Amino acid sequence: MRTLTALALALVAATAGPAAAAPARPSGVTFTDPAGDANGLDGAHGAGSQPAFDVLKVRLSPHAPTRHESGVTVRIDLAAAPPTTPGTSYFFRTEQHGCETRVTYTVGTDRPERSILTTCGTSGGFSFSSLVDPLRVSGSSVTFVVPADALTDATRGAGLKGIEVGTAVGDPMFAASPPAPVDRATYAKVYRVGS
Repeated sequence: MRTLTALALALVAATAGPAAAAPARPSGVTFTDPAGDANGLDGAHGAGSQPAFDVLKVRLSPHAPTRHESGVTVRIDLAAAPPTTPGTSYFFRTEQHGCETRVTYTVGTDRPERSILTTCGTSGGFSFSSLVDPLRVSGSSVTFVVPADALTDATRGAGLKGIEVGTAVGDPMFAASPPAPVDRATYAKVYRVGS
């Protein structure tokens, strides 16, 4: 009887095939920035640090990934609750294929505005719009989206280098021009789109 039971179990296991592996979930990447350096260009101005602008940690993860491309979700953890003062900005900057892309969310007088600036060599393009993807604030964190169409190459696996993420202050009436950074965190490695 034991032989028959063992044989039956072996037959069931053989016909069931290998267990289906769960699809790999993109994990994203997290990097940090020293506390207490939110005083303009990472200490260059020498003023006291401003906790509401002080970047402590940044998390990049895929946004709306498809089989072929993806945008990037950016989460910035600050030392204190983010200000809602018009002109307060949060930015993501990267380089790809000889082009620089900068996505900036600026708190305006009515609502946040998103600007996208891409420069390739001496030519560049600029896009300015009301938020399509909202700027989300929760506690001391700010989350926003870099849409796939803002990247020079949004193909899954394409590399983004020279990444800077941070806070800035600018004139809310002229959000098109990049505001002056208060604090920024840099990612020294290559981030793979969709990972």
